[in-house]
Amino acid sequence: FVMRSAILFLVSASVLYILLRATGLWEADALINYAAKVSEDRAQSLEVRIDMEIPLVERAQDRPLLGWGRWERFRVRNDKGVNVSISDSLWIIYFGTRGVVGLAAVVMVVLLPPILLFTRIPARLWSHPAVSPAICLALIICLWMSDNLVNHMFFPSAVVAAGGLMGLDPTQGRPSRR
Repeated sequence: FVMRSAILFLVSASVLYILLRATGLWEADALINYAAKVSEDRAQSLEVRIDMEIPLVERAQDRPLLGWGRWERFRVRNDKGVNVSISDSLWIIYFGTRGVVGLAAVVMVVLLPPILLFTRIPARLWSHPAVSPAICLALIICLWMSDNLVNHMFFPSAVVAAGGLMGLDPTQGRPSRR
């Protein structure tokens, strides 16, 4: 139950954060205040990243469907053409360069496999030792995605793990009932 809840929470929080920040419906002050309780330095770093998301989202909304493409055209520039933006978050980079289509695609590639565990493996089997590796991979993938809300840390192993979860067939290895 705990692992199912953790995965569901991380998936929901990641998607909700992206939706609320991309639409400007949440300012994230509560997140910065919480980070300040842990470390003032980390809170300042987080505040800079979150503050930078606002102009980057506005820029991305000029080409929302497919984004600005490559060559850093999604970045915010001053009157002299100098880049004045900091893009540390995976989601804002994908939203700016690939638009809603690209952002939705990367989020689905990463988060759909953990979501499908809920439909492929019954709740009563989640504590079974044979299922534990898949559950751990799903949790790692969800943690990586939530870390990418404020960072861009490409982790190929997480993408490979997501692919492995997609190919998971819980009926494999069962004796046939002929």
